[in-house]
Amino acid sequence: MGNYINIGNTGFQSARNGELATGKGFADLVLIPRKNVDSPAIVIELKYNKDADTAISQILRKEYPAKVAQYADSLLLVGINYDRETKQHECHITKPSDSSDCGS
Repeated sequence: MGNYINIGNTGFQSARNGELATGKGFADLVLIPRKNVDSPAIVIELKYNKDADTAISQILRKEYPAKVAQYADSLLLVGINYDRETKQHECHITKPSDSSDCGS
């Protein structure tokens, strides 16, 4: 498995050290489907007191999907933000081809 660890019975594996070096930085979490599992790869960026679109923009700006290019046809980008004041989280899920409205 190299740089990945299995995540229970989820059908996914993750970077061994939590963050995976990708493009121009480190994605907070990258989930790769195991062989013979029909699921998309997922790039997740977490933010604190910002917004989910900022997280998606960072994924695109820093080219995190480049590391998982072999999954380009079934790749999800997930931006999650936690707002300290409201104690609420916000989540934005998109595909790279649908992300042109997120800017950079």
